[in-house]
Amino acid sequence: MTAPKNSPKAQFNRASLGENGEFTFGISAKRLDDIVTEKTRTLDFTLPDAAFDQLSAANQKALAHLVKAANFLDIVFLKQDHPDNIRAREALEKAAAAGDKRAEQSLVLFNLHNGVEGPDMYSPKTKPLRIFRDKKIQPGKNFYPQDITKKELADYIVANPEQASALLSNNTIVQRDGSRLKAVPYSVAFREEMEGAAKELLLAAKETDHKGFAEYLRWQAQALVNDSDPEMGYTADKLWISNLEDSPLEFTIGRENYEDRMSADVASEPRVKKVLEENGIKAKAKDSIGTRVGIVNKDSYAEIAD
Repeated sequence: MTAPKNSPKAQFNRASLGENGEFTFGISAKRLDDIVTEKTRTLDFTLPDAAFDQLSAANQKALAHLVKAANFLDIVFLKQDHPDNIRAREALEKAAAAGDKRAEQSLVLFNLHNGVEGPDMYSPKTKPLRIFRDKKIQPGKNFYPQDITKKELADYIVANPEQASALLSNNTIVQRDGSRLKAVPYSVAFREEMEGAAKELLLAAKETDHKGFAEYLRWQAQALVNDSDPEMGYTADKLWISNLEDSPLEFTIGRENYEDRMSADVASEPRVKKVLEENGIKAKAKDSIGTRVGIVNKDSYAEIAD
């Protein structure tokens, strides 16, 4: 006997979602239910009223802008991670809102991994856990074309040494341009998000009553939209260290490069290594953008400082 098309059972057992069934689930409904129901825990990170209330009115307003800036930069991370992350999340949210339980549970897993794939922490052997069958994370994430191989990239750099520095830069996305490759700076590839985040940081700097924090935020805003000048990012980092000891708020942009395995693998290939050495180029893995927004716990800070 077949369940009615719109029944909960039919929704729970749907194999795909999105336009033309683009996203095909890669985890069985039974295993997904076991993971979400039995192997995850929900932690409450609701901001205590007391922590917010102790902020000045100016810093309360600044905090709202900082959260908006972080939301813009989270979109950058999702785009760096996989080209379909944004559309996959939208498809899951739409299906979950319509009562699709499998989509609802997959959305829980998506948010845990912050993307379509993460480590399978529920298996005895470490391996990828893909929410969708055909949405595999590549060694170069979405920093490189999805179909590029290590050999193709190495061959291209050897044949085009003048592009090596830009292609193996920590803040560029590599895209195909006909038969060639081109390196696009983050500030261009993610212009809407970077400009949106920078605007919110400038608004937060205008609101906060902590002068050192305001200066730091202004430099971070400039670094996001002017990534061709690394001094701006360095200056922001120096201010983060020296100016924020008594700041009531925290806003940190993390630029971690261990997510990109393609750059390091290609740079260590003997032919490419020779090209880099001959041209005085230092290869850098791509930076994944992460953010942290917080209200500083002054009591804990004092204990740590002591």
